[in-house]
Amino acid sequence: MHTNFVIESLVNRAKPIPAYAIERRIGARALIGGAVSLVMLSVIFGVRTDLADAIKTSAFWMKTAYVAVILFTSMALLPDFARPETTPARWLALLTAPVLALAGLTAVELLNSPSEGWLALIMGMTSGKCSLRIAFFALPGFIALMAAFRRFAPTQLAHAGATIGAASGAVGALVYTLYCREDAAGFLLVWYSLGILSMAALGASLGPLLLKWK
Repeated sequence: MHTNFVIESLVNRAKPIPAYAIERRIGARALIGGAVSLVMLSVIFGVRTDLADAIKTSAFWMKTAYVAVILFTSMALLPDFARPETTPARWLALLTAPVLALAGLTAVELLNSPSEGWLALIMGMTSGKCSLRIAFFALPGFIALMAAFRRFAPTQLAHAGATIGAASGAVGALVYTLYCREDAAGFLLVWYSLGILSMAALGASLGPLLLKWK
């Protein structure tokens, strides 16, 4: 009798979950992280002085599109990782699509440039700083999304963490595009990808520790 009473009490106290509650919470946390990163960028670096001219170039939008596709793909996967009954890990391969597309653009760029200039296209002027800066500006989004997922019920913890890392890395990269003057496809393929990948690796390593059920 006592058990039946407890079950009935829990059922009566249960409230319906609003539609798309998980999606809204994830989106809100990503926006908060992005807003904090934008403030950090404004305080530390500011935006590039030629931004008004840069946004008129195809190279700028190529860079923005590359990061945005990674962001939207990872954000689309995150709600399923928040639920225990889904298996979205098989869709993670979709994140390789923008990388492969950019690799193709890089090949075209190199083939249309003198071979002695290839290293400059890949290394640019800020190769030693770019990936670290992207990871730095990704941290607010990473923390915000990890905090959100602690209230969900993920079961694929490493995969969920890696996807959180990829999403936050893309947020950090998107913010950083407002300051970065590097537009070569080869540079983006190596250094932007490395910054995002480093956050995905961080998420994969911390996911089982931070997201486990208690």
